[in-house]
Amino acid sequence: MLDENQAAAAEPPPIPARPNPRLALAVWLLLIFLPGIGGLVLHLQELSGLVALAGLFIAAQAADMDPQWFPLNSVLSLVVPVGGSASFAMLAAFVFQGDAPRAQRFTAAGFCALAAVFALLSWTGPVVRWLERALFRTSDDSNTLRLSARLVALSLLVSLPGVIAFQRLMAPLLETPELLTGSGVLSGELLGYLVLTLAGVGFLVRRDARQTMERLGLKPLHSREVWVIVIGAAALFALNAGTEWIQRVVFHSLWVHDRQVNEAMVVGMSARSAVLLGVTAGVGEELTMRGALQPRLGLLLTSALFASLHVQYSWFGMLVVMLIGAVLGWLRNRTSTTVCVAVHALYDMAAIFST
Repeated sequence: MLDENQAAAAEPPPIPARPNPRLALAVWLLLIFLPGIGGLVLHLQELSGLVALAGLFIAAQAADMDPQWFPLNSVLSLVVPVGGSASFAMLAAFVFQGDAPRAQRFTAAGFCALAAVFALLSWTGPVVRWLERALFRTSDDSNTLRLSARLVALSLLVSLPGVIAFQRLMAPLLETPELLTGSGVLSGELLGYLVLTLAGVGFLVRRDARQTMERLGLKPLHSREVWVIVIGAAALFALNAGTEWIQRVVFHSLWVHDRQVNEAMVVGMSARSAVLLGVTAGVGEELTMRGALQPRLGLLLTSALFASLHVQYSWFGMLVVMLIGAVLGWLRNRTSTTVCVAVHALYDMAAIFST
């Protein structure tokens, strides 16, 4: 979901062949407005949040393609720095008031305070240009790249305090797992990821449907890739089983925590819900991470970002998630995002039914 400027030498720039840019933006207004309002009405906060981010990306993409949209994007560019700073400030207070050990609370709250300042600084030209170079290894600059750099940096920073903050949220979530894995929540999450991914790569604004598919690495599956999918899912299952054994023996308390989280997420889950969870993770996460992000961010940082979005687990569990992300990233580099989607979905379903 990031800018394509880094890979300009490897691929020709997409042709802005939109016959009616205003019509494209009108379509996007509906794609953002309807799910966004629906998320608010149905109390699907993640859907509303993902769709709101999609709106920021469309504004940035439009400003990159047509200078007349630059003033609007200049105003919207404040959303992530200001919103990120406020979020870290609230997270600092939330962590500090928790019941974690005193040293952890002070460390996490102090980290959040520094992150809040950094979020505001990311609005400035020198800081965001440094982020572009550090994260994407490019000297190019664009509105889309700046937005992407801010979001990636702040998402990586939230993982440390996020793990501690989740401890306070764990009890109510264990009692009401539908807050994480209810059918409505999963459906909203899938829709939100789809809208965000398409906005991030500039569908209709910068790319047509064919160019979007190519950018995301979506290709038709070949018969020989069925075995790749089966072997890939089995490899992930074996990796998870092996690391879980190590965690149970060496870090038993962490294993108990992660096991409780997994069991709470799948308790009473029907076969239909298990399939929906697998599809949501397979399609939504892979399109965003391996499809849109990895070609620009690289395998290692994409895997780290993937892990940072799983703060419900312990640090050991997040490390395992990062390893799983690296395997999926390796598959993405050698096959396609389509294969990664199938592998991820099949692995998740197998893991759910074996829990």
